[in-house]
Amino acid sequence: MSNTTAALPANSNHTPPDAAIENSPPASDENTAALVPVGGKSPREPFTRANTIPFNGAQITEATADLPEDQSEAIRWLFRHGKSKGDSLSRLAKRIDYTYHTLRHVFKGDYGASLLPVVAAINRYREIAEAREKVGRPAFIPTTVATLIWDYCGDALTFQRVGVIIGDYQIGKTFSLEAYTAEHNHGQTRYVRLPAGCGFRQALQYIAAACDVPPRQCIQDLRDGIFRALDSRHLLIVDEVDEPLAGRFALGAVQIYMFLREVYDRCKCGVILCGNSTFDDALSDKGALGPWMTKLKRRAMRTLRLPTEPPEEDLWLLAAHYGLPTPAPGSQASATARKIGKDEGIGQFTIFCQQAARAALTLQEEIAWKHFLIACGEIKPAAATANGKEGR
Repeated sequence: MSNTTAALPANSNHTPPDAAIENSPPASDENTAALVPVGGKSPREPFTRANTIPFNGAQITEATADLPEDQSEAIRWLFRHGKSKGDSLSRLAKRIDYTYHTLRHVFKGDYGASLLPVVAAINRYREIAEAREKVGRPAFIPTTVATLIWDYCGDALTFQRVGVIIGDYQIGKTFSLEAYTAEHNHGQTRYVRLPAGCGFRQALQYIAAACDVPPRQCIQDLRDGIFRALDSRHLLIVDEVDEPLAGRFALGAVQIYMFLREVYDRCKCGVILCGNSTFDDALSDKGALGPWMTKLKRRAMRTLRLPTEPPEEDLWLLAAHYGLPTPAPGSQASATARKIGKDEGIGQFTIFCQQAARAALTLQEEIAWKHFLIACGEIKPAAATANGKEGR
């Protein structure tokens, strides 16, 4: 794609020369009679605009592969944004004040002019769109576990390596990865969560969908589409990577893991594999998949092993988000919070914090640990009234 010609004005009415040809009125019958076949049917079908974006992730990756990084990132972001919104190409073009035909040529990779004005328009819209998308999104609290995960993901992308994250259930892995994807979805982070007991074809379909590749294809086309959709600027996050080991296709799980190794080898992208101890065992030399998994393991950075229970400081960070102060050491609130974090996980602890905040709002009281203790059933509301200073 050339981007060295004169800059174009950021004007929604501008179209490149070839787009103008597409919009020109048809030639007269006198001039085109020789082109009409014997059957009388026009050699060219009428042009219609699709109700969806008529491109896939592989096409966008290839169209932007040779662009400067800032231009590639902006165009890939716009494509992902439009797909997530369910836009047609016309609607997406209007969001950045350009025409359908201009954006079509940008996505095809044959836009015959400078992309700088288009990228500037994308970035102006993007600033507003991302600010709006953050409204209503669950708050991300940078806990120690989340910070470890984010830093590790950043390293996998920067150094183009495979990263393996191992942690127990309800420690905050998935939420941290989803938050990372939301904050780094510049057309570069692809997040896929493998379904329970999935086989090879189903795994490929989920990965393809995450890469904006049509999932209803034969296996060979799925493979090719995924390979074309990813390059060295991408980070592929595969969550619940232990799930293929749990179903009736468990013996075929190695096929999925070898495909992920092939993705890494061919696309040169960063890859994050996140799972529990089952996957950790499969990676070990003693595992049933031993020799095969060694190929994957040798491409990986040192495994990130998360703590088996939420660190105490993470509990207080989450509590502070809902207005709860750090409880006094040895208090009932402190002991109960730590027990819930250990036995039930960070997710349940957060739910109790949310319920405590709602209870305080309903009672028109300042939130305190007594509301948390009520929410988790440790004390009765009447007892909380009698001991109103508990946990303050």
